[in-house]
Amino acid sequence: MMNKLEKYRQVIFYDGVCILCNRFIRFVLRWDRKKEIYISPLQSAFAGAVLKNFDIDPGKLDTVVFYKNGRIHTRSDVVFSVFRSFGFPWTILNVCELIPRKVRDDVYNWVARNRYGWFGKASETCPIPDAAQKRQIIH
Repeated sequence: MMNKLEKYRQVIFYDGVCILCNRFIRFVLRWDRKKEIYISPLQSAFAGAVLKNFDIDPGKLDTVVFYKNGRIHTRSDVVFSVFRSFGFPWTILNVCELIPRKVRDDVYNWVARNRYGWFGKASETCPIPDAAQKRQIIH
């Protein structure tokens, strides 16, 4: 499975039933102009096989995980790594990285704990991605 991962330089693993996570993924697919970021639900076989190699339990479902060029980013670091991938003007928001990681991650964890209550869970029907977006989905 790791050999398959090497063909993808950037993959976001996300909670496929979380509406907030799905909105983040739609945002990523919209602003990833180069179409270099792939996505995979944490509930997929691909995510399970890949993440176990990084000692991450996808069943925990408490963070979005961003694999980028052989490194794993979690929690608030995901957002900043994704913005770097988008380039300017999004990289301007990385000034928020000056906030200590513990503070950023405490806020992230608070939102993660409450995401289903605040935003809900996705229904059985999901928006149908266009052809370009389908190419970026790994199951």
